[in-house]
Amino acid sequence: MPLPPSDIPTSTLEVLPEFQAQVFAYQGMIGGCGVTSLVVQTAYELSLLGNGLKQNTVCLVDLDFERGDCAAYLDKPPSLMLEDINATLGRMDTDLARTFVRPYSDTLSYVAPNGVLGGNDRINPDAVLGLLDSLCDLFDFIILDVPAFWRPVSEACIGAADKFFLMTELRVPALHRTRQHTELVTERLNLASPPEIIINKKERRSMLSGLDIKDAQQVLERIDIEQICNDEDALRLAVNNGQPVGKINPDARYVKSVRAHVFRLTGREIPAQAQPVSLFGRRQSRR
Repeated sequence: MPLPPSDIPTSTLEVLPEFQAQVFAYQGMIGGCGVTSLVVQTAYELSLLGNGLKQNTVCLVDLDFERGDCAAYLDKPPSLMLEDINATLGRMDTDLARTFVRPYSDTLSYVAPNGVLGGNDRINPDAVLGLLDSLCDLFDFIILDVPAFWRPVSEACIGAADKFFLMTELRVPALHRTRQHTELVTERLNLASPPEIIINKKERRSMLSGLDIKDAQQVLERIDIEQICNDEDALRLAVNNGQPVGKINPDARYVKSVRAHVFRLTGREIPAQAQPVSLFGRRQSRR
């Protein structure tokens, strides 16, 4: 059963009334491309930032009602049952929404379903939209982990997001599928601009995969592509410990890459990168 609102730290839920949350949705083009790791770290990084007066309050929402992993990645239990959300249709408000929220920290919370077979077909999209609408009155940022397979609930939530990101890998089949999906989604939802594209698990050296970012730009016919650095060791350690990568290793390449993504999202200036290190460990001078 959901916990009563009194059991959730109020500092997680208090926001200035004149603002409403920004909603960012992420969907992977293929299974295992790292969407859940990215949304967890993105939500965590956002929760560490603020406007000088207060820290951001962030809610991570897992929209996979069959095999969602967000709660497990945080080593936390699911926060709701599919039947409980469907039963809220037409009566959702902020007080009821609070009962489906669980805290991870003072500024980061999550909403995650207990997966059931066929859950993504059985969930009522209007009930989920009602929940998201109420969450927007409680938090500064909402991060959506959208399952890869297209379902009515996915379409509804992506259409309601302020920004939509498609994640893919640096492989030719995945890139072609991403291009096709981008065109289909843009037309289907009548988007003013196409989804933003993130290439995840990009290796440092193109020789490892045979492709580089220029190849991806050519296949996708776009130059505005973000890249997330691969750091398998840091990711594996974080997943096995049920923590965001940045909490375990804030200096990991992956963390710095996601942090740059978050800074772009929030319009912040990205810190200058340190000068490259030579093979002998000395800082290379810039002439």
